[in-house]
Amino acid sequence: MFSLRKLPLLVVLLLPLLAVPAAFSYGQSVAVSPARIAVAPGQSVGLAARVAGVVGPVNLRWLMRGPRLPGADWGRLQASGTSATYTAPRTPPPGQVVIQVQLLGRFGEPIASADVPVRFVGAPGVAPPPPPLVTRPPPPPVPPPPPRVVPPPPRVVQPPPLPPPRVAPPPPLPPPPPPAVAGAAQVANAALASQRECRAGRSGAALLAQAGQGWSRLPRAQRLQAVAGIAGGQLGRGVPFRVDGADRSVNNVARVTGQGSTVVMTFGTAPGSSRSLLDEPLTGPASLGWSYRSLFDFLCYEIEVMRMRQRLAPYCLPLHDRVKADLNGTPAYAANAQDPGQAAAQIAAYRQFMAQAPRLYGSAEGQRMAASWLFERIAVERGRGAKSCDMPKAAGGAPYFQAIAGDLQFEHDRLAEQRGRAYCPCP
Repeated sequence: MFSLRKLPLLVVLLLPLLAVPAAFSYGQSVAVSPARIAVAPGQSVGLAARVAGVVGPVNLRWLMRGPRLPGADWGRLQASGTSATYTAPRTPPPGQVVIQVQLLGRFGEPIASADVPVRFVGAPGVAPPPPPLVTRPPPPPVPPPPPRVVPPPPRVVQPPPLPPPRVAPPPPLPPPPPPAVAGAAQVANAALASQRECRAGRSGAALLAQAGQGWSRLPRAQRLQAVAGIAGGQLGRGVPFRVDGADRSVNNVARVTGQGSTVVMTFGTAPGSSRSLLDEPLTGPASLGWSYRSLFDFLCYEIEVMRMRQRLAPYCLPLHDRVKADLNGTPAYAANAQDPGQAAAQIAAYRQFMAQAPRLYGSAEGQRMAASWLFERIAVERGRGAKSCDMPKAAGGAPYFQAIAGDLQFEHDRLAEQRGRAYCPCP
């Protein structure tokens, strides 16, 4: 029989269950110690990541960025969980090297990141600073000559000035009108003008700030029009396109697909929310979290993915069945896309596949990009759905992507990111 004397004991047993927080929430952060490193040629330095605001398993991804020049050696990065070891190259590259750790969400999307800049010291061939110059003491000061006394000029009495003619004052001006909210076209034009300034080697910070201020006052429907205006200005003529709003079925921040001869960009939503990139600031840091500095930088890359999709369209469907037949039965197709343990086999298979793709399908850029695109479509997603060039909107959420993201970048994504930086290199 239930007794009131047992009630305190039940409360004590239930309190831990009520205190369990949600497994996912916004406000996560990641930091790296040390925050910056200085290394000599061949020296190794240990790094440790600290994660805050995450309950449950922690997924981290370690990356390196550096100058993309032929023969540039960034060094080696060996990572395991929250720790990593960086080994400097024997010959430092001609530019900045940055180590980045990303905190990944449950769908493999970056939700927080931290950068560690690398400074190279003691490089061979660097001359020591020149010794300080020996200067002689200055000569003693020469006293100035005595001042020459000049008699003042005779005083001339001027007649008083005539009074100005009386003129009626002008009528008062009407008060200035209140500042109007910038429309979508003004935001797109300011953003595109910032791109042109950057590509000409000048800073487009003022124009980009103007676009960001106008964006903050736009409703969501006009923000979609502003994105379409930026895309049209960056793509130029010859690429039919459309920009759609947020779609809950898109399992990514955005997805580029094709509908006939039209390239379509569709925004996704955050897990368990209706928020999308259209709700983020154009130029400031985003709350949804990804590896790009701002929404404007992400658009520069994603618009180049649209250009890539239009360029490979003539080759994609003709090569679809040939690529699928070549991949059938290979380790790339046999590896389970839901099993992160198969990531190493998939990465090795992709590199082997791309090495022989020019011989099998042609060496033109569109053919190479189509082969890379179809590898992701067929081998990674197992060819789900009808024969198509594009992955389904729900693709990309498997744990497999979290395992390969730090070690593999598909050729079409790499080229689109490189060309996107040409439009958004500053401020």
